[in-house]
Amino acid sequence: MAGANLEQSDALEPSARIERLEKRLQRERSARKEAEAIAEQGMRDLYLANRDLDRQVSERTLQLETEMQASAKAAEERLRFLGALSRQVRTPLNGVSGMLELLQNQDIDEQSMIWLGSAATSAQELLTLFSRLALYTELSDLRNEPQRAHAILPTLNDFAAQWGQKLLLKGQLLVTEFDVSGVSVMVSADRFKQLLNEVFDNVQEHGSPGALHFRAVHAGSSVVVEVQDSGPGITAEGLRYGADASEVDFTETLGMGYAIMTRLCEATGTSIEQAITDDSTIMRITLPIAGEANE
Repeated sequence: MAGANLEQSDALEPSARIERLEKRLQRERSARKEAEAIAEQGMRDLYLANRDLDRQVSERTLQLETEMQASAKAAEERLRFLGALSRQVRTPLNGVSGMLELLQNQDIDEQSMIWLGSAATSAQELLTLFSRLALYTELSDLRNEPQRAHAILPTLNDFAAQWGQKLLLKGQLLVTEFDVSGVSVMVSADRFKQLLNEVFDNVQEHGSPGALHFRAVHAGSSVVVEVQDSGPGITAEGLRYGADASEVDFTETLGMGYAIMTRLCEATGTSIEQAITDDSTIMRITLPIAGEANE
């Protein structure tokens, strides 16, 4: 009897083992399905989050582009308005200056002559200010202006001839020394003249009577132009040409000239620096060489 029970137990053992294995397999399948469901839900949530993020980025990009376009349009309108205002104001100012000059040539008493002189000076200062405002407005969009190679020597000679007589009226004798024959620079001739005009305007206003040296030399891959006078020049603090325009204090006398020179340096790819000694001031302009030019 005991032997029969043992045989029955041996016969049932494989069946129970299979049942246990089937239950284990079922649990593993359930666990795998649950993990797959969790992973699928995670992927779905990640997809939805990415899609929402892409939508937000697209909306913000569009908003920024719209704001930039509006800002650019507003800036363009401001520049156009300033340009038109400058041109319109200069016309009556020229008329006022002309009439004051005529009155000064009349036979009037000394006190009236003093008053007329003061009025004429003020009118001329206003005219100069609006002329520089027009130039600053013009220079506000020059970053992409193409530069053309030109022979530097004729430009320097023409400029020296133009300014020689003006400087003599202030007791300043222009002495030139140009060692750049046959050298060409990759800078717009007109913009370079504008830059020189700003330098010479400063020299004429702040320089002292005496010799004014105007030199140019070919130095490697550059042409270095120097203007040396015996005046005090601008303080070093005001000579960081190319700095952020937000740093410029336009209430100061040098503000507009500083801004114009900075814009011209940015537009032409030139650099300008000032060296001050005990008895002189040197303005040094460095221009990039373009190649050789036939004189």
